Amino acid sequence: MRFLLCLVVVMLSGCSTEKPASQSNAEERSAEPDMYAASPAPVVPESEFLNTRAGVGYVGSESCQECHADVHAHFSKTRHSRSMAEARGQVTSPAEVPHPLSGYSYSSRTGDDGELLHTESLLVGKKELAPRDILIRWAVGSGRFGRSYLAEMDGFLVQSPLTWYSDRQQWGMSPGYDFPTQFSFRRNVAAGCLYCHAGPVESIGDNDYHVQVHESFISCERCHGPGELHVQKHSSVAGGSKDDVDYSIVNPAHLDRELQEAICQQCHLQADAQVMVRGHDFDDYRPGLPLSAFRRDFRFGAADDQMTIVGHVAQMHRSACFTETDSLTCTTCHHPHQDQSDTAPLDQYRAICLTCHQDEDCGEVPLVRTQKAENHCTKCHMPSAPTEVPHVAFTHHRIGIHETDDDSAAAPARGQILSMLEPASLPRADQARVSGLAALSIYQTRPQSRDERLLRGARELLQEAWDKGAGDVDVAAGLANIAEITRFDPMIEKWGTIALDLDDSPSEGRATALQVVSELRFRQQRFEESYELLRELTAIRRDPRAWFYRGLVAQNLDQTEDAIASLERAVEINPRNASAHSILATLYELLENSDKSDYHRQMANELQK
Repeated sequence: MRFLLCLVVVMLSGCSTEKPASQSNAEERSAEPDMYAASPAPVVPESEFLNTRAGVGYVGSESCQECHADVHAHFSKTRHSRSMAEARGQVTSPAEVPHPLSGYSYSSRTGDDGELLHTESLLVGKKELAPRDILIRWAVGSGRFGRSYLAEMDGFLVQSPLTWYSDRQQWGMSPGYDFPTQFSFRRNVAAGCLYCHAGPVESIGDNDYHVQVHESFISCERCHGPGELHVQKHSSVAGGSKDDVDYSIVNPAHLDRELQEAICQQCHLQADAQVMVRGHDFDDYRPGLPLSAFRRDFRFGAADDQMTIVGHVAQMHRSACFTETDSLTCTTCHHPHQDQSDTAPLDQYRAICLTCHQDEDCGEVPLVRTQKAENHCTKCHMPSAPTEVPHVAFTHHRIGIHETDDDSAAAPARGQILSMLEPASLPRADQARVSGLAALSIYQTRPQSRDERLLRGARELLQEAWDKGAGDVDVAAGLANIAEITRFDPMIEKWGTIALDLDDSPSEGRATALQVVSELRFRQQRFEESYELLRELTAIRRDPRAWFYRGLVAQNLDQTEDAIASLERAVEINPRNASAHSILATLYELLENSDKSDYHRQMANELQK
């Protein structure tokens, strides 16, 4: 039985220990890691605002409200203040949403106690099998365009495949889920994913996938920075100084345009890949500092003018209104403390345009533009445009004459990976690191970009980063991952082992190394080593593949009880895993548990039709 299971997985994996022909001997030699000491991480620029320094604590929005009650009252009416909320008690319409494309069916309903429940069933022909109710914990989004939903499963937050679309008042598949290989309830939501929807979010035990939300909305400190020093200053007996500029906290009005925009760009800069600069985590950025000192955002061979859900920054930067002035910025039209975009009449936006333009500057005759757009500038120059989100259109921030603009010249050639903003200076080694990690991320997340040249470029850049002193667990894990993709076991061995040695925290880099090394050990039939790595991986990630391999390894070690428990967890997370159902049927048959054996045999047969 043990040998049979091992052979089955080796055949399914298609992995080989042979070096692919495309990898030369020179490449192999260059990948040999020497004894290594990393150079110091890039230095963050200093600011005169004291709360930009690392270690200054957050105090929460309630502390701000004590002295800024009027501002808080206005802000509480904005969409930022409604960016995320408890799902319990929210009024939603029940719905049935079959999705035969992926073989699932979904429904939504409110329970008797006000809890929101999403139900998922397998669609096999005309049958609905294995229904399961999922308790929804969080609603994400203000509701103006829609809301997505998060469940808490096994201590991890996961995204629901169902989204509520406000424009048509209907449930539908979530963005990115209307595909045959959609994620079901398997898309894990890390602390960094919540960064643009919530206030301070804590990673429990240094694991970004175990999350505690402290404020379920975009809080004051997201734009002003941590408030500890400010509260201390103004809580003193003297009540704090009345200087023109209070340097205990950032007021964006006292920043230059680039630093002002960085505050908005934290969330409104749409990228194909986002990479943290070495030494930084997702929440290290402080308002008042350059965003590119903490992270780099990259796009892959697409025109800025292509409308995306939060692609407003790149669009606006291509407008003459932006490039020919030094005053236009996000807050020119969007007041951060007022829900202006919902309530302001279009005349108010037109008045903003007329601070620079004259009425007679418009090339359309007055009668026509009144009939066409009611004489409102934004209706022609910032029209609603479709996004990649189904059923949703957002305002286009490429201010221009859209019917005649030729955007083809601005589009980078297919295959280019370009930084989206003028970046702060980085040493060459660190530039290679962020570019290499971006190329690998784009290769893995964008199927249309899976070009061998892109992967080879990622490997060369990461090797350069390592050789020149900017290597870390992410670089080592990236090189191990590339070796796994190219099925080159010797380099998985080297770089995976190095990644595990570099970092013992439950980081993304370590999780990647645990996955590739544990599967390598399985193929090598070093089951004890594989099992220990998989035990750690299944403790820090909710991953059906890891549980599946753990079940196979456990059975090869004659640990049938753990094998069954692990495979049951694998099909709980991914109910469509026919191989896991089939193996469970065999194991239960050996234990003479006919009911469970018959159930899993039936599921395997149905899923394999």
